[in-house]
Amino acid sequence: MDILATEALMLKITVLFGAVMSSFNSGVNSLSTLVSLDIYKQIINPKADAMFP
Repeated sequence: MDILATEALMLKITVLFGAVMSSFNSGVNSLSTLVSLDIYKQIINPKADAMFP
């Protein structure tokens, strides 16, 4: 019982850590997309349409 409880706790911690990393990576991906589109539209091609950069 003691070993199983420890392994279950470690599994829960691992799942929680994975969820936090996934949320963080989603935020970084969104931020990089917004920054790259802003730089592209303002510097490289100011006449670009928002739908088709």
